[in-house]
Amino acid sequence: MRAEQGAGPVTLGIDIGVIKMIITHAAAVHGLEISPEPVDLARVALKRLGLIGKGTERDLSPYHGRAEPPFPLLR
Repeated sequence: MRAEQGAGPVTLGIDIGVIKMIITHAAAVHGLEISPEPVDLARVALKRLGLIGKGTERDLSPYHGRAEPPFPLLR
């Protein structure tokens, strides 16, 4: 669903990490009998489907084909 909404591979990877963190917290702090292992398995499956992955390096140099900054003093 998130991929259909335009979330990229890095964003989906972060989402999976947050879900695992919440499940791990619930087990450790609140004593719920829940395992984060299914999240790890889901991460492997999503990676093989190409839905999660690492980002690509971007060149964010300030004046490389970009418009002028809104405030001239910030150059």
